[in-house]
Amino acid sequence: RRVDLDLGDVTVQGDRTQLVEIVRQVVQNAGEYSPPGEPIEVTLEADGDRAVITVTDHGPGIPEDKREHVFTTFPNWRPPGYEEVQGTGLGLFISGALVAEHGGEISIGDAPGGGTMLRIRLPQEGTARG
Repeated sequence: RRVDLDLGDVTVQGDRTQLVEIVRQVVQNAGEYSPPGEPIEVTLEADGDRAVITVTDHGPGIPEDKREHVFTTFPNWRPPGYEEVQGTGLGLFISGALVAEHGGEISIGDAPGGGTMLRIRLPQEGTARG
């Protein structure tokens, strides 16, 4: 898979190992649910006192009624055509927990042109957590 990175000049406040794990989990998840040859885009930008990491794939997307469910332990939903994807079902749960521990939020939306856009909002370095 190809991952396109645009990591602007933003510094995130938090535990380096956990921050790397958050990004690893969401990029891995995007890769599992993307068609072969389709890129995964990762961007980092400032939005006020928050750093926003956006991971966009061009897979089947996640219906609105399933979006909160994918952050629970062992979700039993997979997109049509991806029912056989291997995994524990814990990746987005772990990411969501680590993001919350860092005083951030994680959300899912539709990617332009189809797919999933996952947004992680975390405090920038030098800002108060919460």
